[in-house]
Amino acid sequence: MDDWTAILIDTNIFIKTKYNFDGGNLERLKSFRHRPEVIVFDDIICGEIVSNLSDHLMEVSNTLKKATKEAWLGKLVSKKNKEFLETLYVNKEEASVRAREYLENYMEECDATQIETHVYSDLDKVISDYFSSEPPFGIREIKKNEFPDALCLNAIHAWAIVENQKVVLVSDDKGWSEYAELYEDRLKVVNSISEALDVFQEFDAREFYTRIVREQWVDISCEIENSIAQALFSEIVEGSTDVEASSYLHFEPEIEDAVVNEIIFKKNGPELDVNLIEAPENGFGGNFYVSITASVTYTVSAIFDFSVYDSIDKDMVPLGGTLEEVLRVDDLEVVACLNFEDDTLNICYLEVSGLPRSIYFGDIEPDFSE
Repeated sequence: MDDWTAILIDTNIFIKTKYNFDGGNLERLKSFRHRPEVIVFDDIICGEIVSNLSDHLMEVSNTLKKATKEAWLGKLVSKKNKEFLETLYVNKEEASVRAREYLENYMEECDATQIETHVYSDLDKVISDYFSSEPPFGIREIKKNEFPDALCLNAIHAWAIVENQKVVLVSDDKGWSEYAELYEDRLKVVNSISEALDVFQEFDAREFYTRIVREQWVDISCEIENSIAQALFSEIVEGSTDVEASSYLHFEPEIEDAVVNEIIFKKNGPELDVNLIEAPENGFGGNFYVSITASVTYTVSAIFDFSVYDSIDKDMVPLGGTLEEVLRVDDLEVVACLNFEDDTLNICYLEVSGLPRSIYFGDIEPDFSE
């Protein structure tokens, strides 16, 4: 294992996990409470997480409010149930308080360290980097947006020097990678939490378990592919994925199907790219967790029913519909809990993340061909 001693996660990674603090790889970070490595939060990142999570809670609350109203008008819920659902609504202040509580509870469960940007950051250096377009600042048109990142990275680098730490930064932001390259003795960037967890595994355990997965991949790949297809269908067709489109008419969408066309698993050279994210507690023997990334091409179909408001009858008048399809390609992550016993690799359970939050169908209009 390299001598990396701390980990800091960018806000965009939390957004991708949908703030699932009690599942997936965010859940596994809680094991750091019992490890020598440190999880670090910068107060800028904390503020961004609270702000984004608060907005998300408001969106969920507004969706619940609309659904409750429609269910009440449609006689689907009793007055008692309606009153109960109304207790779940949050206003902007309540959403902010709840978001902060969620984050603070998670940080406590991880035994995380929070650093204060103003204590460690060098504002003169950040401003100098801004005018000279040094990382993480990009092109002039957008580089002003990078000030929070620049302050955060400057602070975490200073903290690493003062505390004699080497920090793994989890971010898919190009500016972060370019910044870390300037200070590679203290900072290193990976694109996902799985890659970060792999960094902190013992070398022998990592080599043993990733080799087993590659050698027996043929035996488990079919089940993993089926799990990806089922996860997409459940999330898009049966779940809460939003349908978005552009039209000059009012429309009501209904997703019909989500079909996988192709799955290509990420490779590291000629070999399957596997990250060991959690080894058995005793080193060898027992359940272990790996992460595998797949590029998934799939087709989503939906029916759109159109209508227009009749000002005389004061009602919506149907104008027909259309069946639309859209082809998407997304990178999905599969976390597999595996067990190697009697020379056989068994799947205990699988979890797919990176599923789409919304599907955009482009410009649509009624099909008048029939």
